[in-house]
Amino acid sequence: MKNQNTNNIKLKTGLIIQEARNGKQMSRKKLLCELEEYGISLSMDALKSYETGRINIPSATLFVIAHILDLDLNSLKSAIGNELKKI
Repeated sequence: MKNQNTNNIKLKTGLIIQEARNGKQMSRKKLLCELEEYGISLSMDALKSYETGRINIPSATLFVIAHILDLDLNSLKSAIGNELKKI
């Protein structure tokens, strides 16, 4: 059960990032270029894996992505908190 909840959190986080990126009409390639400006080098596959919840996003990377996409960290925290309540 715990593993399933962890997967749900990764999926929810990824979906929020993907929706924010799409809302800004930003391609994955553009997001990768902006991440490079902050010293974060990712492959396209890694970004896809983050957005689909296949792998965990390192916290520093998540903070920079949130900054680039103007994501409210409190909203992200609330969304993840809702998944934690299901544990």
